[in-house]
Amino acid sequence: MKKNWIALVSLALNLVLVALVLWQGSRLDTLEQDLWNVQANLLDRQDQVMDEVDALREDVQEGERLIADCALEPAGLDPETRSVFLNASVTLKEWGEDTDAALLLELEGQTTEAPLTHGGNGVFTGEAAVPGEENGRLTVTLLVPDTGGTVTREQAEFVYQLSDLLPVTDGATGTSTPYWEEDTLLLQSGFFFCPYDRDHDYVEVRDPEFRLYRNGELILEETAVYHPMSDDIPYCYYLREVNEDGLGQTIPVDAQPGDDLRLAFACQDQFGLAYEFTVDHWQVLKDDAVHVSLDEDFYPTLTWPE
Repeated sequence: MKKNWIALVSLALNLVLVALVLWQGSRLDTLEQDLWNVQANLLDRQDQVMDEVDALREDVQEGERLIADCALEPAGLDPETRSVFLNASVTLKEWGEDTDAALLLELEGQTTEAPLTHGGNGVFTGEAAVPGEENGRLTVTLLVPDTGGTVTREQAEFVYQLSDLLPVTDGATGTSTPYWEEDTLLLQSGFFFCPYDRDHDYVEVRDPEFRLYRNGELILEETAVYHPMSDDIPYCYYLREVNEDGLGQTIPVDAQPGDDLRLAFACQDQFGLAYEFTVDHWQVLKDDAVHVSLDEDFYPTLTWPE
C-alpha cells in the first residue's frame, strides 16, 4: 500500500514537472516572439530615422545649390558642322546685378562653353551648339565666377541623352514575336512605328523604312507604309499593309535556332539627319523566339548627311 502511495506521489510530481516544463516552453516562445516584435519595431524606427536623416540631408544640399531650375530646348541642326543647336535657360536662387554665368556642356569628352545673359529675376539664357556625331550622354555644369576670379561649378541634376534633344527622339511601336510553322520562321507584318519629338508630339519623317537584321547582317529592307492611326496619331508607318485584324501578312525569315534577329525603323528628319530605331529584338530558339533587350536598343543610331 505504501509503495502504491509513493508511486502515486511520484506520478503526480512528474505530471507537475511536465506541466511546468510545458508552461516554461510556452513562456519562452512568448518571450521570443515579444523579443522579435521589439526588434522589428526598432528596425522600423531605424528606417524611419534614416529616411528623416536622408530627407534632412537633401534639404540641406538643396539649400546649398545655386540652380533653382535649368532647361535645354532643341533649336535645330547644322548638317554642315554636324552640330545640334540648343537654347539654354537657368534660374539662380541668388544673384546680383553684376552676376555672370555660363554653361559647360560635355558630350563624349568634348566640351562646349555657352555664355549666359541675365534677363532679370535671376533667369539667365543663352545659346549653344554641341557636336552631334555621337549619340552620348550630355552633362550640364553651371559656371559662376565671383569678383575675385574664383569660379563656382555646379552640375545640373539631370543628364540628357543627345537623342532626347533631336527633332525625332523616339516612337511608339507595335510588337509581336516570330514563330515557327513547320520548318519556317514567320514574322507578322503588323509592326508599326509612330515617331515623336521631345514633347511627344507625333511628327512626319522622310524616307521611312523597316530593316530586318540577322546576326548584324541586313536581310530585309522595305519602304514603310504610311497610314494614320488616329486623329491624335496622324503619322504612323507600318511594315507592309495590314488586314482588318491588324496582323497583316506573314513574312518568312531565313533564320536558324541560335540566330539573333533585330527589326529596325529608319527615317530622316527635315535636316537630313538619318535615324535607325530598334523596334524589337529576338533570340531564335528551337521552338520559338524570345525578346532580347540590350542597352544600345534604347537609343537610335544617327547618320549625318555627307
